[in-house]
Amino acid sequence: MNKLKEFRPTKSFLVCIDSDGCVFDSMELKHKECFIPATVNIWNLQGISKYVRETSEFVNLYSKTRGMNRFPALVRTFKLLKKRPEVQERHVEIPDLSVLEDWINKTPDLSEEGLKAYIDTLSNPNPVLAQSLAWSVEVNTNIEHVVRGVVPFPYVRESLAEIKEVADIAIVSSTPYEAIVREWSEQGLTTYVDIVAGQEQGTKAQCIASLAEHYDNHKIIMIGDAQSDKKSADDNHVNFYPIIPNNEVYSWKNLYDSAFKTFVSNAYDNENNKYYIAFKKVLIDEPHWLSI
Repeated sequence: MNKLKEFRPTKSFLVCIDSDGCVFDSMELKHKECFIPATVNIWNLQGISKYVRETSEFVNLYSKTRGMNRFPALVRTFKLLKKRPEVQERHVEIPDLSVLEDWINKTPDLSEEGLKAYIDTLSNPNPVLAQSLAWSVEVNTNIEHVVRGVVPFPYVRESLAEIKEVADIAIVSSTPYEAIVREWSEQGLTTYVDIVAGQEQGTKAQCIASLAEHYDNHKIIMIGDAQSDKKSADDNHVNFYPIIPNNEVYSWKNLYDSAFKTFVSNAYDNENNKYYIAFKKVLIDEPHWLSI
């Protein structure tokens, strides 16, 4: 299910769907109970755990970088932490992640395996890279231990059944492949899925590009809950339907009731539909603490 190059379509339409925060109400669980504890522990930030939590939640849940790959999100979190007066007053050193950022800027593979492979090529790797890898491993261990029994949002199952009648379905996510398959299988949803593209297969834009070779662009739509999902769709000149954070049930109900029918009838308006207009208002640019 994860071999993009071997994929062959069975329908004329393609629906790409993100997973965390889009199909499953798992974003808050994963970040608050898995990512943030690993960040505090691995990077020895116990003295400012309150601000680590607040800053990480802003970056990964409530701002326009929601849904960003874990490694760039970690870099952004630490950059924001360094600027916070509360952190500076406590004299807690925030690690310099410039070597990780250098890898991010040049790698085609923003995955845990990609980072490990890069470290293995270095004769004397910077310890920050090993610490970043250890952080990612602990995040995945936490997710495996903590995340279970997370059900899909209402109207997801009904929507997938409706979509499957006329379209191929691809999961396109920055979540590791193994976690995607485990979580979808647990809820019996993999029966609807034709292919899974996790973080190991490339960025969302790259995965969509590979799949898009088999379809007309106007017959492809990306369903997601983050601005990065919209950008990945835009980069490939395909449609986008938003699952609005904190209004996910409304979003899925409207997809099931009308939006998907509009898409397959070639009448879907990417930029001016009411769902996207509402979506743009939810995620913010600046953290609230800057206005205090």
